[in-house]
Amino acid sequence: MFKFVIVFLITVFSFSVGASSKKEQSYNSDYEKISSQATIIEVVSSAEVLVEAVGVYKSNEKNKRRRKKDVRRNGKERALDNAKKAAVYYLLYNGTDPLLSDEDSMDRFEDIREEVFSQDFIDELVMYVDPKPTRVVSIDDGEGIKIINAIKINSAFLREMLEDNLVIYSYQELVDEIGYPQIMVIPSASGDKSSLELLKSDKMNQHAAGVIESFLSSKRYEVIVPTQLETINDLTESISVLDKAKKDPIYQLALQIGSDVYLEYSVAATKGAYETDKVSVTLRAFETTTGRLLGTETGYSKPRVGEEFVSVEEALLDAMTNVTHRIMKYWEEDLYKGVQYKVVLKIVADDITEDKLEDVQDDVFEAFEKAALLVKENVVTDKTFDVTLWCNHETIRNSRQLYKKLQSLFAEKQNELKISQVNRNRKLLYLQVK
Repeated sequence: MFKFVIVFLITVFSFSVGASSKKEQSYNSDYEKISSQATIIEVVSSAEVLVEAVGVYKSNEKNKRRRKKDVRRNGKERALDNAKKAAVYYLLYNGTDPLLSDEDSMDRFEDIREEVFSQDFIDELVMYVDPKPTRVVSIDDGEGIKIINAIKINSAFLREMLEDNLVIYSYQELVDEIGYPQIMVIPSASGDKSSLELLKSDKMNQHAAGVIESFLSSKRYEVIVPTQLETINDLTESISVLDKAKKDPIYQLALQIGSDVYLEYSVAATKGAYETDKVSVTLRAFETTTGRLLGTETGYSKPRVGEEFVSVEEALLDAMTNVTHRIMKYWEEDLYKGVQYKVVLKIVADDITEDKLEDVQDDVFEAFEKAALLVKENVVTDKTFDVTLWCNHETIRNSRQLYKKLQSLFAEKQNELKISQVNRNRKLLYLQVK
């Protein structure tokens, strides 16, 4: 009889502990459900982002009265914790420039997901919480609560965490491999004024160029702002000689300078209520070798009376942070695909028969294919080849090495003809066969 009582008590105790453990697991599971609803209010700096996030808490107490009591006592605090996680979730997965932008990085993140969303780490990321929530809403007849709050997140620290754990590629490692991209900055043409005229005469565009240059320089990009008219005239004359078509002078200028990316910007000021002025700045980043659009962003200032230069800086800060993120994503892709070079090669040799011309064409493209990881034909005619080459940055580190490699590969096939250089810079090679 005594043994039976002991067994019965042990069984009851085990059941109670098991039920309590299951209840705790259920509570934690529901509590960890992140709303994932958020939006970016403002890019405060290159390291901080202000996010408006939605947090939700629903009580799991066993009866209605206790659930309501739990929400009254703990709901607001726990919903705010959930909102903090929603803000981080948004930066990781959502928006136009999420930190986890591909399946591989998302898979790698799973190994540290629990640590990132732990309350201790979330509290490290949160720099500021607005003491007055935008909105607090009772849900489920008082058994739950929803809160909307402005939260400032240290996005730079979050990115550093992902880099340290090899979830995403480290910008520093990327720079160590292929350096920072060179960026040309120039205003968009407006009306009857060219980009260069605006850069020379318009004070607001000049100020915007200075702000962009300062932002990029602080992040160690190599920046080109073509402000010296004499230099630009010389460049555009060279371009007109090399390219009679001259379809896009800004694109041609970027090619001639040898930038990796060129950044066009336009500044617009509008009148608001109470005689205030509001400035918007649109930025468009292009890949120089192909003219491919990498990203477009528009930043807005707050309405204010006067102080247009301050408004330009405010509008640019918002747009520049997102644009530079996309530029570095493009630069990261280059590391895997190879560094791009645009090659324009013309056959200028006289007295070449059709059969001989076909052999020369084959030998030229064979040289391209052996020198590069990938070859893209842009425009190809019988005697002119406009191609983009993606080359291994470890074996071909600059345009001179590429030129010498093509020259050597072509010489293996041709005895009389050879490739020579017309013009060459960092990303563009004009070559000829004669």
